[in-house]
Amino acid sequence: MKNMFPLSIRKVLENTGGMALAMLCCALMIGCSTAVTPPLNPRNPQVIYLCDCGIHSSLLLPVGNGTYVEFLYGDWNWAALGHHGPQDALGALLFSQQSTLGRRFLKPPGGDAMPQPVDRPFAETRVIVNGDGCWEVVRKLMARWEQHRATATLIETDLSYVKDDEPYSWTHDCNALTADCLRAMGCKVDGSPILSNFRVVDPAP
Repeated sequence: MKNMFPLSIRKVLENTGGMALAMLCCALMIGCSTAVTPPLNPRNPQVIYLCDCGIHSSLLLPVGNGTYVEFLYGDWNWAALGHHGPQDALGALLFSQQSTLGRRFLKPPGGDAMPQPVDRPFAETRVIVNGDGCWEVVRKLMARWEQHRATATLIETDLSYVKDDEPYSWTHDCNALTADCLRAMGCKVDGSPILSNFRVVDPAP
């Protein structure tokens, strides 16, 4: 799970093959193809970016002045505390006791319109969504993070994790959050978002 980890995604996958294997097996049991169709004629069109890191996904959402915010959802023990043993991987997926919501702000490098997280995603796709829905998603996630600011833990790459109230599991993970946010911004999401292989479909009729 990409940015939800304090290490880069590549290092995480090298050190925690058990997490990747367990999630892959879960996905194969129910299917893992997820098609995203943006709104055809979005209200107040707004550009966002969908990040895919092989297992984990996230959205880069604009907050003004050329700045984007990224939220990362996961298991507290795994993501915020950095416990990455095989037993921690299984515990996060099947017996998570506490979830976490991470947050960081990004600005595109000079002359580049697309923000570039330090731990580069495998794919970063431009999506045009309903602007009103986008701002509402940002407002709700900001409030959700701020509600537990007192628990904040700062990790590398400027990620700040707080404890979260939404239960975390392999069926309710970062990819489920991505799908819910996309729907709230007017996108149609078809399939089970267990893994991060979102496929953006042309909205033209």
